[in-house]
Amino acid sequence: MTEATLEGWKAGEPCERHFLAFCADCMKFAKLTHFGGEIVYQKGCGINTLREVTGLDYEFAAEVLREAGASLGDGTTTLELRTAIESLGGILTEVTGLGERGAEIASWQSGRRFIVTAWKRSGRGYSGHAWSITEGQPHRAWPAPYRYRIYEVTGL
Repeated sequence: MTEATLEGWKAGEPCERHFLAFCADCMKFAKLTHFGGEIVYQKGCGINTLREVTGLDYEFAAEVLREAGASLGDGTTTLELRTAIESLGGILTEVTGLGERGAEIASWQSGRRFIVTAWKRSGRGYSGHAWSITEGQPHRAWPAPYRYRIYEVTGL
């Protein structure tokens, strides 16, 4: 494999730089990491969020985000999430006024799906995170305090 990719690394293709299968250096260079027994992209909360609200598998969700302009392994912006969902035929509508607890209740009562994007000051700059709320449960939620926006996903 000339460039480490998620699929190539999982298949054990040897890299051309080191001639090793499962090369840890190339894995790190490709911004891949081990998490929960799987090989995933670093800073992959956008991929997981898209996967949770659409039902896509991890690799396809990553590819949809890549086509939407995301640089996998470097985090995902709200605009890239919106573009990815719209490319699948969905609509993202801001409903921040519901509040997080309101979104949890609404998703449980009627099967609605929500995406939360949050940011907070971290060291010299800002850090961000995205998670989903489906069936009344937040998935991979961030501990407070943070600033956030909530979006409802419809049309999928």
